[in-house]
Amino acid sequence: MKLKVNPEYEALLPPLPPDEYTTLKESINENGLHFPITVNQAGIILDGHNRFKACEELEINPRHEVKTFENPLLEKRFVIEANLKRRHLNTFQRIEMGLPLLEIERELAKGRQLSGDTLAQKCTKGKTTEIVAPKRGVSERTWEQGLVIIANAEKKTLTRLRAGTTTIGAEYNKIAHKRKVRALEERIKNLELPEGKYQVIVVDPPWQHEGEYNANARRVVPAYPMMSLDEITALKLPADDDCVLWLWAPIKNLHDAF
Repeated sequence: MKLKVNPEYEALLPPLPPDEYTTLKESINENGLHFPITVNQAGIILDGHNRFKACEELEINPRHEVKTFENPLLEKRFVIEANLKRRHLNTFQRIEMGLPLLEIERELAKGRQLSGDTLAQKCTKGKTTEIVAPKRGVSERTWEQGLVIIANAEKKTLTRLRAGTTTIGAEYNKIAHKRKVRALEERIKNLELPEGKYQVIVVDPPWQHEGEYNANARRVVPAYPMMSLDEITALKLPADDDCVLWLWAPIKNLHDAF
């Protein structure tokens, strides 16, 4: 049987780091193929893409085993689950691989409902996410944060998460912070100072700070929109001629406050 690669299946799997692939290839060259490559009846590779590639480069005819499935969805699910179990994936990679698994389970659930198979429905009773959760190997909170990141983050951020050079928590906090700032900016647009004149006014202006907000570190930079010194100075307060002003200011801004 001639073994073939399905690009769709291959794309589901995170690429093996070059050093790990080199180690795998050297092991196959010295000790042979320990585990056969799993294929379907048409010879499409389901599990063992890197082993197959190494064998081709070494001009070795790899051993294989045939696995059959009732439908394409079950076959695709096997491709994902096999790699979730065997691969050393970081948390974000597991979330990315869990997404198509979630869609597969939803489609399978629809099929069970349409077939009217009440026994099958009872056996898989519960939310689809609960079925997928143990397979993906991450907590529900981390899963939800990962989905937010995938929907909102830039490509370079996703690349860093796959490489493990940043964390889901850090990137999620950045997105949550931006959302909070946008919401506050919308409120500011409609903000109106009270009418009349006041003899006592308390002001806590959003002083400008350098750097970026970091919820996981010392919060020098606030989690709300900031104003420059010129913008704060330009504020028109409803102050009476004889008014006491309580003005909050951090130590670094005391000179500006006075």
